[in-house]
Amino acid sequence: MSRSRSDADLLLSLRDVANEASSAVPSVVGSRHGRSSRGYNRHSTAESMRSRSFTGGSRSYSRSGTSMTRSSTSGGPLCMTLEENQKHVQNAAFDRYMQDLEKEAKEAVKDLHSFRSTVQGGFDQDAAEMRKKRQLAEQNQVALMNQMENNKSKRAELRRENNKS
Repeated sequence: MSRSRSDADLLLSLRDVANEASSAVPSVVGSRHGRSSRGYNRHSTAESMRSRSFTGGSRSYSRSGTSMTRSSTSGGPLCMTLEENQKHVQNAAFDRYMQDLEKEAKEAVKDLHSFRSTVQGGFDQDAAEMRKKRQLAEQNQVALMNQMENNKSKRAELRRENNKS
């Protein structure tokens, strides 16, 4: 027996058990009387599931209409088949997954903006330091030029005093 065949048999068995369990609890699956508004018995769908044929390892079967119905007498709860319930759960999980992705994307954008502002702040700080260094270098140059002029004038005065004496 191949693995795909045994997996398919297991899947069918699980579906049969699920259908039998759902037919045992009619208030969960159908209306209060164990039937949906379409009026078919849940056992007949379980029997049709057993009659599915396997050809070449792939499943081929006909699906009966799967739509959500309300109980016609009471306007009661919305009834779903197992397949619809699974799809509903899958859709809900996918929606949660998409919401989580959206949250992560928003956080990533926020982190990116934060990173960019941090980097820009670093660039701005570097530019400010460069301006300050240049300003200090210019002030130092002016101070050195003044010092050189003062020293020149002092030497000239000393020479004049030495020449007079």
